[in-house]
Amino acid sequence: MPRAEHEALDESIALVHRYVIALNAGDMAALDELFADDFVIHQPVGDRRGKRAIRDFVAGVRRLLPDIDARVDVIFADDSFRDGHRVGVLLSYEATNAQIGRRVSVRELQLYRVVDGKIAERWYAADRRAARGEPSRSASDLP
Repeated sequence: MPRAEHEALDESIALVHRYVIALNAGDMAALDELFADDFVIHQPVGDRRGKRAIRDFVAGVRRLLPDIDARVDVIFADDSFRDGHRVGVLLSYEATNAQIGRRVSVRELQLYRVVDGKIAERWYAADRRAARGEPSRSASDLP
């Protein structure tokens, strides 16, 4: 792969990392710089579109988990797609869940599609049990 393509993929990875930093800080202004105008967030309740969708999402996270400290444990990326780079992260966070009033530790898988230096789409799967303060399941728990 030519050097410029590697650099572009590195920029996509850095973009996603900047989003995690903005999430931790509650930096809503940074979201406008990081996300595309036609951004789509895929959520269990249905897809939401536009920059307002990511601002509303982050605001909701910050209300539920006001002291969130998210960390990127693993990041991987793929530039073989014609419609943009795919950047995946395994994220861990600790925070006080305002609904249950206690600390939680959660892991989450996230996948982003990056186009022209902006995050265009986001998918995720979170450990909802851990987010609710319940015990998580591990691979050893499976049949």
